[in-house]
Amino acid sequence: MRYTILIIASILLFACSSEVKDNSAAKQKSSTAAQAPPAQISAAKTQDSSLFGDWAYEKVPDNKGASAQDQMTMAKVFGDTKLSLSKDEYTISMMGTMDTGTWVNLDGNAIQLKSSSGKTQKVGIKKVSDKEMIFTFLGNKDLQMKKQ
Repeated sequence: MRYTILIIASILLFACSSEVKDNSAAKQKSSTAAQAPPAQISAAKTQDSSLFGDWAYEKVPDNKGASAQDQMTMAKVFGDTKLSLSKDEYTISMMGTMDTGTWVNLDGNAIQLKSSSGKTQKVGIKKVSDKEMIFTFLGNKDLQMKKQ
């Protein structure tokens, strides 16, 4: 039962994210005009170059109180999860599916992923160490990942 719940939760984590789809070119143009100039966006990404690189699932963060059994189950479900962040592009592989697109640094605590299909997702970030980060998907699904 617990395994089934974790699988359903993981599917929801990836498929039912807080996605927003742009429906018109006019809406997209107006939102582009309201954004900061490209130089500022680029500077924000450059300032947090510690995010650049390949990240792989390590565990559920300790603060979530997962038992050893829960950790083993989560490793089976998310063990192959990988996130790659370059200067302005990302690739994520999770549960046998892959997504690519662009990303921007919203602030020191969050990034926004924009899929090549137009869907967006805000992902919280918290530094654990120089090589470990907690990425928060869907507002409350934490995965601790290690830089490769």
